[in-house]
Amino acid sequence: MITGEVHASDHANEHPDEKAAHNKADQKLNDAATVAKNELLSQISGFNQVSEKAGISNAESFEAEDSSSHLFSVTNPVKVGSVVKYTVTGQDAVDGRWEVQRRYNEFHILHVTLNERWPGCFIPCIPEKQILGDKEDGFIEERRSLLNRFIFECSKFEFIINSEEFKIFAKQPGEVGETLEKLMKQRPTSILEKYRLCFKIDEQIENMEVAKFREKINQFNQFLVKAVMGMQKDRLMLNNAATQYSKSFEHYGSVYKQFMSYEETAVEFFSDNKADKRILTHADIGDFPTKLKDTLACYKSPFAEAALWIKGEMLDIQGMIDAIKGRESVMKKQIAREN
Repeated sequence: MITGEVHASDHANEHPDEKAAHNKADQKLNDAATVAKNELLSQISGFNQVSEKAGISNAESFEAEDSSSHLFSVTNPVKVGSVVKYTVTGQDAVDGRWEVQRRYNEFHILHVTLNERWPGCFIPCIPEKQILGDKEDGFIEERRSLLNRFIFECSKFEFIINSEEFKIFAKQPGEVGETLEKLMKQRPTSILEKYRLCFKIDEQIENMEVAKFREKINQFNQFLVKAVMGMQKDRLMLNNAATQYSKSFEHYGSVYKQFMSYEETAVEFFSDNKADKRILTHADIGDFPTKLKDTLACYKSPFAEAALWIKGEMLDIQGMIDAIKGRESVMKKQIAREN
């Protein structure tokens, strides 16, 4: 590294006053260079601290939108053989805190069962199945985040967390998919009786009012379909931006490596191989490449976070669409039975 040092022989033929002035200027440059170097060394040495504080931690992000979200959560994905299991925690008034391990397929069966047995009610949606790449770390974390959102959204509805289906999912030891699938099918009349117990239902509405509600539901359904189309475009744009954002961090890392490589080569020539003149490869820095990698890894892409948030909103919209379809299905079955 060039430090601004000047050898005394360079000023041997100068007037004493000029020599003194030059020496003073040289010393001032050397002092400034030393201060700048020490500040840079201090900043680089703090990379390990930055690694702990930078960005958003893996356990946080858009998920922490409510102070009670910690009561229901999906965390700690672990690969067990050919599947990934997630730790699901929650709390209820009867048994207090509970914790189970569930694989994605069990979430899927719970979601299907809730939709079948609570038609017309909003049931939070889960991310769709994926065959290829479903064991990659990035995909697993995204799925965990969306499953966490699913469980948290479920916790907002007492009819869900107090339902037979959810209690099987939350409390039964071992695999629960088969138990959920074996639950008895319900007739429209049984569903109506259950809804009368769980909800306040006004059954004295005039036919004209019912027709108005149906028209509003149809209009809302059309709006939801259009909203999904627009959000899909936004999510694609954000995913592309997230890819470029990730590449920019890779470029930063590459630039630092080039600086370090240059320093390794040039320090011997410019400073007579004085190790204390190094910056990025200084002995006091430690394993700077690892610190740099860890620090960059701590920063979450705001574009990826926004895309994930949109995905969560799209799942909520899909839940509303499924509820409307469920209501229509029950209505058709009831009309068919009456005829």
